[in-house]
Amino acid sequence: MKKINASLLLLFALTLTAYAGGKEKETLKEQVEKNKPVQVIFSLGEIVDEDDEKRLKATDPKAKTAIRTAIPDDFVSDGIRQKVVQLLNDGMQVGSAFVEGDATTLPVSDNPKQHRIDLDKLEDGLYVIIDVKGQYSRFLDGQTNEATHRMEIDAHLFVYEVSGGKANKIKLNMGMGVLLGEGKAAAVKAGSKGDLAYMEANFPASSVLEDYKRTMFQFTEDFAKRMLKKHEKALSKR
Repeated sequence: MKKINASLLLLFALTLTAYAGGKEKETLKEQVEKNKPVQVIFSLGEIVDEDDEKRLKATDPKAKTAIRTAIPDDFVSDGIRQKVVQLLNDGMQVGSAFVEGDATTLPVSDNPKQHRIDLDKLEDGLYVIIDVKGQYSRFLDGQTNEATHRMEIDAHLFVYEVSGGKANKIKLNMGMGVLLGEGKAAAVKAGSKGDLAYMEANFPASSVLEDYKRTMFQFTEDFAKRMLKKHEKALSKR
């Protein structure tokens, strides 16, 4: 009798474990198909000298660096948005589950972790956020007194599930965003750190647009195919 009870307890424990972990074992493809339509929202940010901003915030948490400039709309053009949505649908084989969302109609947030969108105020469902932002870098070598300047613009993909006024990030890449596109300008050296005018003159955003678009399409296609492959692998183990 004790052996039978022990076996029943083990079976019960395994059943509970499987039930509790069932949702976690859902593939992204399954989550997308269950929650369709899934909005793909492009959030366009700025090119910012993050190191300078961190330095300023050390003494004033509300401080913002003056070394910042808006990223042109070209980086989220109609052509880019439509192509990315198509690549996600085709690569993951989900029909037309992914649809383009309109970032201009969404509630705004000052929280940088929410990609300038108040995610908690969105309707329940699954959302793909593609966060486009850039970075200026100005490094002064103390020994040579020579400054090295750089600029890059990239896009990262995040997936959130919103339920009951709470947005939860779905971990795809150790909790970090999935790199979808990047454009990096060649470094420029000078005898001193450049100001905003210097950075904008030497690093126009348009100079990295073609690399950004090329990698955006390639990385999006690669990501979608990886998610489909993970789905097929998960199914084979069930």
